Amino acid sequence: MTARGAAGEVGRCSPDRAAAGLIDALEGSGLRVVEVGRASSACAMAAVTGLLTDSPGVAVVALGGDGALREALTQAWRDQAPLVAITGGTLAIPEEGVVKASLIVTADAAAHWSAHACQLALAEPRGPVHLVVDGAAVSAPAIPLATSVRPAPVIADPAALDSAAELVAQAHRPVVVVGRQCSTPEVAMWLRALAESLPAPVLITARGKGALPDPHPLHLGLIDEASGRALLGRADLAVIVGVDPDELAPGVLSASLPRLRLVARPWAPGGDAPEKEVVGGVTALIEELGPRLRGRSRADWDVAELDRLKRSASAASADPSRASHLSVATAVRIAREATPAGTIAVVAADAAAETIVGLWQVVAPGELLMSSPPRCPGHALSAALAAYLARPQARVVCFASAGELLHAGPELELAVTLIAPLLVLLVDGADDEAADVLRHFASGGWMQARAREPVELGAAIERALAGRGPALIETRGGSGDAASRAER
Repeated sequence: MTARGAAGEVGRCSPDRAAAGLIDALEGSGLRVVEVGRASSACAMAAVTGLLTDSPGVAVVALGGDGALREALTQAWRDQAPLVAITGGTLAIPEEGVVKASLIVTADAAAHWSAHACQLALAEPRGPVHLVVDGAAVSAPAIPLATSVRPAPVIADPAALDSAAELVAQAHRPVVVVGRQCSTPEVAMWLRALAESLPAPVLITARGKGALPDPHPLHLGLIDEASGRALLGRADLAVIVGVDPDELAPGVLSASLPRLRLVARPWAPGGDAPEKEVVGGVTALIEELGPRLRGRSRADWDVAELDRLKRSASAASADPSRASHLSVATAVRIAREATPAGTIAVVAADAAAETIVGLWQVVAPGELLMSSPPRCPGHALSAALAAYLARPQARVVCFASAGELLHAGPELELAVTLIAPLLVLLVDGADDEAADVLRHFASGGWMQARAREPVELGAAIERALAGRGPALIETRGGSGDAASRAER
């Protein structure tokens, strides 16, 4: 089940008696309940809700089929998604690598343990927390408690901030590298101010997309692209902001390049340690660093050189409808141009993920969702539905493979019931799998279309956007991902 803040949606998965009582209480408090067909889907939707709202998603699920539930919780663990899973009994799964903790809620301390679960889910590294709520605790009156549901801020060492500011002041060509911890609107606002005040070009990891709008002149693309490597070769300092260690591929940063890391939690022991590290809330770190940089010389980047690097990473074709074949790259461009700003892209096509992430233009955090591999089967449609529920004003486009969509079950019917305006693009998979997907999605309410040419895809997307409810467009190009990369 998913919940958003204190007045959002709550979903339910055939709960047991204790969970049913809890849901009745939630409905009585004014929360909307959305019922899903299986526990794994409920957890997946809650995880995505947590990622998009910067508050813990909540799943109330019945026990049974713990294997699928464990997969969904493990996926949330890999994605570092803040999630609270509530059950009426203990889970037959180990905690390590699945949940951060398993807590038993009693009536006399319900407020305390509920707040503690939210704090733990939001503490870095973020992840899922399990709450056990039995029937007696649900029906008993709870003792009110005034407490925060967010973790206490980590205060940075002032001396470390002074040293960091001195390192930045001495750099002539700093580059800002941005990661997952910057994927909230508040951090994004401060990050933009930092980049523009230096001024310094910005490279972003796949999980940090949206921290700086892609069209911004200082946004130079993904760090692992050719333009990113070229930029790093010219830099004399990498200011790494909110990046987790696993977001940087080995060797992407030269051993000779000085590094300053501003981060919410320390670098893992034994890792590639930066030259200087300051730990604290990322927003507070940037805010505190600003006054210390007043009066410094501006960065000495050649504006024309930065513009050439940015253009080299842009799409080769300005008009995707004129492409000679319908590659993944062309499909992404057509979908991006046809959908409004703020559209959320869910990427669930492993073979084409690199192409999609590189080409999907975003302007704010949360506009691109991509689960960490290995992805839990059937995650794509759950993620798309959660994105719609969390941001009903935004369009949702899901790029998926045939193998992924074949795992969609109750979510197909739920999308129709909610009249969710989802656009699912089947961009990868064998012919027999694609045929199975089309039959699988043949339930009433799903618009279906096939597109083999750019013009056909543009027309199909236009029809889907004009209609009500979900749509599936099979758009596998014949040139494969290799052609997509060449086109980029």
